[in-house]
Amino acid sequence: MPEMSINQVLTAATTDVLETMFFTPVMGDTAAASASGDLLAARLDFSGGLTGTLAVQVTMPAAREIAANFIGGETDQPHADAVGDVIAELANMVCGSVLSHLDGEAHFDLTHPRLIDPLSAASPQSASRTLEIEGGEVTLFLYLDKKP
Repeated sequence: MPEMSINQVLTAATTDVLETMFFTPVMGDTAAASASGDLLAARLDFSGGLTGTLAVQVTMPAAREIAANFIGGETDQPHADAVGDVIAELANMVCGSVLSHLDGEAHFDLTHPRLIDPLSAASPQSASRTLEIEGGEVTLFLYLDKKP
């Protein structure tokens, strides 16, 4: 099986997590985010076989959709704190899936995912991928430190 590019890994891992764990179908992907307006973002760092950072940036309508699907129940409008917690968990699950795709044999230590200023989610060195879902977009940013 041919090796996947970072962009392919970001798309495959995130699509799998969104569709299986958050019951949120992905309608397409692109290299560039077109989102504007209210955004929510979470980031975590990892070390081990690879070292770096993964951040998730989500448009607010998409974040509410993901949270409602994940939490279930009767509410279509989950509480803002719950939406933030779910997006942090999305970052955690996507990071685990991405790292499994990149190096399934290595042991990794992940920091606790934290909400961040959405404008700080990207860095110029990050690989990124944007997925279109019902209600908006989910953009992933993956930064891998160079090995010495």
